[in-house]
Amino acid sequence: MRVEAGKPLAFLDTKTLKAQQRELLAQRAQLVAQLKELQAGARSQTIAAASSNVNKLKSQLQLARTKNQRRKQLYTQGAISKEQFDETTSDLNSKQANLQEAQSKLNELRAGTRPEQIEAQKASIEQLDAKIASVEIELEKTILTAPFTGTISTRLVDEGAVVSIGSFIFRIVEDGILEAHVGVPVNTAIKLKANTKLPVKIGQQNHFARVLSVLPELDPGTRTTTVVLKLDSQATGKVTSGQLVRLQLNENISDTGYWLPTTALVKGVRGLWSCYVLGKAEKSDKSNYFTVKRKDVEILHNTGDRRSRHQRCIAF
Repeated sequence: MRVEAGKPLAFLDTKTLKAQQRELLAQRAQLVAQLKELQAGARSQTIAAASSNVNKLKSQLQLARTKNQRRKQLYTQGAISKEQFDETTSDLNSKQANLQEAQSKLNELRAGTRPEQIEAQKASIEQLDAKIASVEIELEKTILTAPFTGTISTRLVDEGAVVSIGSFIFRIVEDGILEAHVGVPVNTAIKLKANTKLPVKIGQQNHFARVLSVLPELDPGTRTTTVVLKLDSQATGKVTSGQLVRLQLNENISDTGYWLPTTALVKGVRGLWSCYVLGKAEKSDKSNYFTVKRKDVEILHNTGDRRSRHQRCIAF
């Protein structure tokens, strides 16, 4: 199946995230309404009611004072007991405290909301906005889109399956751009320059490839540096993804030694290599005889040619 870049390929279940998003949006709406109320301040009707309450308490306080003064005179004359006088005094103090509390509330309503309260409310809204943004990011991650235009070669997960983080869902082969990754020795990779065209062989066909980059790390398995190559347009339709690519490079090595097939090498002691050689000819009954001797050798170079499997060795 062919897909375009950005096309949705798979979806995750978002019921939990959607419910969390609705809850956060409702909380934000509530905080915004409270902020508007704080910024607008108290309503005129509320201030009028508070002012009326203050006036009522003033009247009650004045009445309590008059009553307390009368009881004081009666108590001085001995007409009432001290307990009756204390009752009016306590009522006077209570009315005075109620008036002070009502007056304080009225002053607060007239002064409006404190700036600190408004700033704290705004901070709460910003904190909630961050949570909403985090949920939106999680919702975006629930949609798997095609990173580039290509063809889906394999679907690795069935519909409705539970997947873990990092699982592979599809295998997509990119259209139009064919790249090859070839491991070459470090000394050879250093000499390669970007955009250099090099011959490669894929199967039985020869093509040219342009050097895109040389990865700045060594493969721990092969001890080689990976070179990324872009195949020419003529390879499109003739090369299948996953084919082996052989990079053809010419390298001159100046050294002294002998070419030997790997089959001529035998394991020596302590990890060394040996081979068998013929000694000097000896004549006997008009025939030449040679003595076979074992010689230790050092491997200097391996051509890596699978057809000949030759290695370059030097005897010592």
